[in-house]
Formats: sequence, structure tokens, C-alpha cells
Amino acid sequence: MIRIGNLKLSLDEREELLTKKAARALNISPHDIRDLHITKKAVDARDKTNVHFVFSVDVSVAGDEKKILSRIRRGDITLKPRDEDMMLQTRLRSSLCLISAIQTILMSMMAVWRGLNHL
Repeated sequence: MIRIGNLKLSLDEREELLTKKAARALNISPHDIRDLHITKKAVDARDKTNVHFVFSVDVSVAGDEKKILSRIRRGDITLKPRDEDMMLQTRLRSSLCLISAIQTILMSMMAVWRGLNHL
């Protein structure tokens, strides 16, 4: 899955155009996009004369995603981490927090123990 950010549509354009815009951003045919999922939709109204929508989308494409990305030089187009990878990272972070808490408790217990031994 490839994540594409900063796809812009004017207020009167239909969201169906996102497939064509995503294909253009990836330099592939719109027919090579198997699936498109909108992950973020925002209104950019910083310039009052040019109010428009800004989207982030996840696309599934026919072909090798890494090969397609190797030809792209935009920072807002990335390989989306798989859900399994995201779950593993979350578990790892939780484990590290737990280890840190245990370490803090053990250090506190050692300090108390040392204090009791000096009495």
C-alpha cells in the first residue's frame, strides 16, 4: 500500500478524480490503481481566493510498489507500513515502557535497601 499526501481538489471537483490525481503522482495509469482509500480530508482556506480540499490517500497498485516508489522524488509519497508492523511497533513501545517502569521501581527499591543497611 502506498500513502500519498497533498492531493488537492477544488471545492467543485468530485472525489472520483482522486484516482487520476494519484495515478499522475505515481506516474502510472489510473487502471493500475486497484483500490484507493481516503485517510484524511481537510480544507485549505489559508488563501481566501483559493479555498480547496487536501487529501491523503492510501492506494493499492498493480505491480511492484517499491519499484514505483523508486521513481518518485516526493516526500509526501511513501510506502505505508503494514498493519502488522504497526501493531508490532505498538507492542514494542509498550514493552519498553514497562521495562523502564520496572527499572525505575528496582532502582528505588535498591536505594531504600541501601538506606536500611546503613542504619
